[in-house]
Amino acid sequence: MFAEAVCRVPDCGRPAVHLLDTCLRHAPDPAAYAAEIRAFLAGAARIADLNLEGLEAEELDLRGKRLRCLMLSRAHLRGVRFDEARVRVLFLDFASLSECSFDGCKAHCLVLGGAEVERCSFRGADLLRCNFVGLNCRDSVFDGSDLYASRFTSAVLTAVSFRDCNLKQVRFEGCRLDKVDFQASNTEEAYFR
Repeated sequence: MFAEAVCRVPDCGRPAVHLLDTCLRHAPDPAAYAAEIRAFLAGAARIADLNLEGLEAEELDLRGKRLRCLMLSRAHLRGVRFDEARVRVLFLDFASLSECSFDGCKAHCLVLGGAEVERCSFRGADLLRCNFVGLNCRDSVFDGSDLYASRFTSAVLTAVSFRDCNLKQVRFEGCRLDKVDFQASNTEEAYFR
């Protein structure tokens, strides 16, 4: 899983990010670090066991990559492409995602709990047993996706499309749904109480 190194700054307690002995908040030059990580991620076909908590990235291309045990909690991502990526445990909890794409992504245990998601696409993705608890999602599309056993409990979904999706055992309890389209999806196999 992730290295358990802790930020060297006294009383911080946050995990140290990949390649540094500090958390991103205490990095000596966060912009230079972000550029270095961007180059590293672009050049790697397989990305595993990294803590990149709090990373800020725009237009990062992760299409077709294999991602395993990657922590991007509290990250700010804009225009990042995860299309056709194979994901096994990706933490994006409390992250902010805008105009990102997960089209055709195969994900098991994607965590977007408490995240802010705006104008993102998850078309044709396999998002199995994923955590969207407390998600605030607007103007986004999940059309044609398999969301088997995923959880959207207490999420706020505004202008979100779930057309022709597999919703078997998907949990929407406590959700606030506004302008959500479930056309041609198996809503009878999901939980909405």
